[in-house]
Amino acid sequence: MNLIIKAYAIIATVPFLAFPVFYYSFIYYGKTKKSAFNFSVYFSSILLFSAVTAQLKILFNLKYSFSLNLLLVISIAFILAILQWKIRGYLNYKKILFSTLKLSFIFFGLAYLIFLLIRFIKI
Repeated sequence: MNLIIKAYAIIATVPFLAFPVFYYSFIYYGKTKKSAFNFSVYFSSILLFSAVTAQLKILFNLKYSFSLNLLLVISIAFILAILQWKIRGYLNYKKILFSTLKLSFIFFGLAYLIFLLIRFIKI
């Protein structure tokens, strides 16, 4: 059990390590490269969400960093839903969910790197 906790602590602290680990493990278990890539992006975006939340708490002493990040993700989903409604005339919730996760991966990845640089500069 202690090994699982330590492995999660490492992956949650440096979420970019999780991406290649999950990608290559899914390819090893016989998944296609596209599905392995997609799953790695989805899982890494969740880890990046938690890492950016923790960095916001530590760097800027925000009490509501989780709520702020959650509001951002909901806003991304809402904007995608409006765009999809305007363009197609109907909503595909599955596409909205997966597109939100992919955009969150990009945004939180950049935020993680920026906050990491700020943290190194502060030290």
